[in-house]
Parts: sequence; C-alpha cells; structure tokens
Amino acid sequence: MFYILLLVTSFLLPPGLWILVLVGFGCIIFRRNRRISIFFFAFVLIFYLSTTSLVSQALIRSLENDYSTPEMPEGDVIVVLMGGATADTPGIGGPGHPSGETSGRLITAAALQRALGLPILVSGGQVYPDSASEGDTGKKTLISLGIPPAMINVENASRNTAENAEYTASMLREMKAEKPILVTSAIHMARSVLYFKQVGMEPLPYPTAYLSNRKFVWHTRLLYPSYDAVNDTGHALKEYLGIISIRLFP
Repeated sequence: MFYILLLVTSFLLPPGLWILVLVGFGCIIFRRNRRISIFFFAFVLIFYLSTTSLVSQALIRSLENDYSTPEMPEGDVIVVLMGGATADTPGIGGPGHPSGETSGRLITAAALQRALGLPILVSGGQVYPDSASEGDTGKKTLISLGIPPAMINVENASRNTAENAEYTASMLREMKAEKPILVTSAIHMARSVLYFKQVGMEPLPYPTAYLSNRKFVWHTRLLYPSYDAVNDTGHALKEYLGIISIRLFP
C-alpha cells in the first residue's frame, strides 16, 4: 500500500502530472497523425526517463565513482569548496546558512581537521545579491562545529568553480602549501580537480556529500517520476557539460 500511494502521488504532482498531460496530447496527435505521434511519444519517453531515479542515479553514480575517499589522506591544508549560502536565515553565530549539500562538505572538513590537525581554507564568495558570502558563512559554520578560528582561512571572492581554483591556488602559494586535500561533493569532484590542475595544483581528492549509493540496488521506486530526480539529472548534466567544456577549451 505504501508504494502504491507513492506511485499515485508521483503522478498527481509535477513532473508526473506533466507526463500524464503529454500522454493525453499524444493520444490526440495519434488520432490525427500517427507518424508524428511516434516522434512525440519518443520525446515523452525520454522526458519521463529523465524524471526517474533510474536515470538520475546512473548519471550521478558515474561521476561520483571517479574518485574514492582515502582512509587517511596526507596533505598540508584542507581546501573545502562552498556551494551556496543563504544570507538572512537565522543560525548559530549569526544569520546565514550553507546549503544542504555544502553542509556535508563542511562537516567532512571539520572531521578531517580534527583527525589531521591541518588548517582549513574555505573557498566561496557572494554569487548573487540575495546570497551570503559563502566563505564567511563556511567559517562561521566551522567555528560552530568546534574548529578554532585560527585554523580557518577564507577565500571569499570566487563565484564559481573556476574562480575557486584560481583564487585558492594563489592563497595556497602564499601559504606555501603544496599538498591540498580537496573536499567537495562527490558529483562535483571530477570537474573541480580539472580546474585545480589547470592552475598548476595537484589536489588530493576527498569526495563527500554523496547523492547516490555506490552500487546499484533495484526497487520499483526508481521508476517513479519525481522532482528530486529531475534536479539530480540536471545537476549531473551540468557537471558533464562543465567537464566537456574544460577538455575542449582548456
């Protein structure tokens, strides 16, 4: 009964509702022009698949499995890339919160700092007028997790991953740090490493904030359309597009 309710709900809300509407239009087209309806239903099928976890998880898994997490990494600084922060939401230590995915990166960086005793460099600036300075928000969050302020450095000018790498590399050279441990979401790691290599850095990847299991496990929920799956599919395609653009236009 539980899974039946999930199935019904998935088609009462977008994107499942949109799929039903498109199927309805397809039936009308089929009555008028069967040849055109074949192409239309092919489009609907592709759209439907893109809204399922079956496809989104496959796309994500292929990115997240590029790098494994080392048990005991060796380096001289922990670099954590931010990925969004709100400006005026209430939080410990003052207003502002890191995004959910970024929170996972910060928790991992804090755990590594405690285990290794290395300084942390938080990278991320204010991207939009209504967002916070990501680096400053990250520092505040790390302090609330018990990391001493003296162990936290902030790069708060970058607005994207390319600038993360460029501005962080400049700070690392000033710090005379040569072995950065790079902490970011597993789905984001492959593109991040490429950008850091472009600016002459060889980071040790430490992926975290996984969005999928490393091994495929079948269940019927994978075929239900959902907004989360659409978001994950878009996220993965953005990473693939970024990787392709770096390789084509280094």
